[in-house]
Amino acid sequence: MRGYKRVRGLSTVVTTLMIILFSLVAIGVVWVVVKNLIGNATTEISFDRFSLNLGISDAYIDNTASQVNVAVRRSAGQGNLTGIYFIFHNGTSSTSVKRIINLKELEERTFTFNSAEVGGISNVQLVSVSPISTNAGSEVILGITDTAEISSSPPGTGGGGPVCGNSICEATENQANCPQDCGGGAGGGALCGNGICDSGETAQSCSQDCAIPPSCNGVWTPGSEDSGAECDGGTKCLASCTCPVGFMGDGSGGCVSEPSLGSGIVESIWPVGVAKYFDSGNLPKDSSQIVSYIGKYANFSGVGTETRCLQISYAEYLSDPAYNKSYMRLELPSAIMSGDTYEIWVSSTCGA
Repeated sequence: MRGYKRVRGLSTVVTTLMIILFSLVAIGVVWVVVKNLIGNATTEISFDRFSLNLGISDAYIDNTASQVNVAVRRSAGQGNLTGIYFIFHNGTSSTSVKRIINLKELEERTFTFNSAEVGGISNVQLVSVSPISTNAGSEVILGITDTAEISSSPPGTGGGGPVCGNSICEATENQANCPQDCGGGAGGGALCGNGICDSGETAQSCSQDCAIPPSCNGVWTPGSEDSGAECDGGTKCLASCTCPVGFMGDGSGGCVSEPSLGSGIVESIWPVGVAKYFDSGNLPKDSSQIVSYIGKYANFSGVGTETRCLQISYAEYLSDPAYNKSYMRLELPSAIMSGDTYEIWVSSTCGA
């Protein structure tokens, strides 16, 4: 009986030790799982999520450049900002564009996007911004911090407001809310209202400081435009430019003489002496093209004495193999002769 009691006592001790051992193993397994979960969560949690904040100051469509401009301002607060996701919405779907940029606190910058990036200029309606940060070597998208409606026109043209950062101190901007534009002096931008036409200011953006040139009278006059003025449709003028007859816009606010539509050698004329018709192998051998010359004008030089700019009243291409030429009829009898050089023009000045 005594031996039995000893064995029984030993068995109880072993059982207790095994329970303790299994408990320790179980605790170890649970700790490994919990540790991994905590580690992953720690990687995903970033203080930047709570400190980085971006706001949209302005968003509008620039139809002239076929692009969307979005002005973004970073609020005060520490954080490792490495980029911005822009999400454009058209009412039914969205598209995102990533920009890698280090925007400092209180800094504002305007970003431009082409039609393909935003899913179509004519369809885009809203834009949202989401900061991008880097944590433990991994990129972290922190979520949308602001959304704005995209205006159909630039600021100052009936849609949107002033853009901070465009070097123009516009209405409602001042040194406090936009020192980049309204700081004045070294490091500041143009200051509208200081009596000086600063760099970046124009008669359109700040008429108080920048006088409208006398040439801005709505008509381009060759030789009399102010030096550097971009004929009445440029940045220095408020009016739209109207080029005179015989001139066309040069694409930058000025006017240039219109080019001739074609030239060649007069071959046959009729009636002789008071010619109203002429043909030429240089005229287009295409019915639609030659008909487009009706209502245009022709002038002549060379053998004959005709110096007038005469309107074309009829034109036709005859594809008969025995002839295969185009001919024209002039509005008035002329003194043109075979061998004269002709030129075709849109306007009645004939390039003069």
